[in-house]
Amino acid sequence: MNTFTATLKKHWIVLSLLLFIVIAIQATAWYFRTFAGKIATESFAPYTESFQLYEKVVKRGDLPEIQMANAIDMLQQAEKHKAHHEEIALSVFKYRYSTVTMLLICSVLLAAMLLYITPKGWNTVNDTLKVIFLCFAAHSAYYTGAAIVYGQEETLTENTAQYITYDNIQKSLLSHVMAYQHAKDSIAKDTMLVKLNAGIRKTNESIIAANKIEFNLKEYKATTEVLNEYLSPSGED
Repeated sequence: MNTFTATLKKHWIVLSLLLFIVIAIQATAWYFRTFAGKIATESFAPYTESFQLYEKVVKRGDLPEIQMANAIDMLQQAEKHKAHHEEIALSVFKYRYSTVTMLLICSVLLAAMLLYITPKGWNTVNDTLKVIFLCFAAHSAYYTGAAIVYGQEETLTENTAQYITYDNIQKSLLSHVMAYQHAKDSIAKDTMLVKLNAGIRKTNESIIAANKIEFNLKEYKATTEVLNEYLSPSGED
């Protein structure tokens, strides 16, 4: 009976230690995810705030009603896509940061324990140290596998690149708007208006291309011709 009680107590201590280590590792990983989330949010903040500035610039100018509505619509479409890619990039960055950091911590601790265990031999080491070693080894394998299986680095790179692409699309459209706003006479404004219409159409095409939307080229050409005629101030491109 005493032997059974002692064995049960020993296993209980080992299980408690294992549970404590797992909770500690997960809590640490959560801290790093939270920390990374703040860093990423601050990094995206200038881009996020820029949309309000872009919209103000468009509304502040003396654009014709149709062109203003189209320009704002294009900006809003690009902003929706930016928000989508930002959300994914932020989420992946948090897990990527915590994964790499926790892998580094677990690897360092494993190396330290290995230096201690190797001279003594595995069979001579007490069970508590074995449990700790195996726990950190399992977590190291998990974090290594998670980074590879879920393609964290590729997903982060792709979504960040797409986010910047949409921001550049907005800036390109804004340059056409500002060029029109700074035209000094009616002739210059007419010239800039034609370029603005072309810029709005190009923005729409860039958004479609960025989303890799498949469409029927014949239908697209027909739609483009209608848009060209509709957007042109004098009915000519």
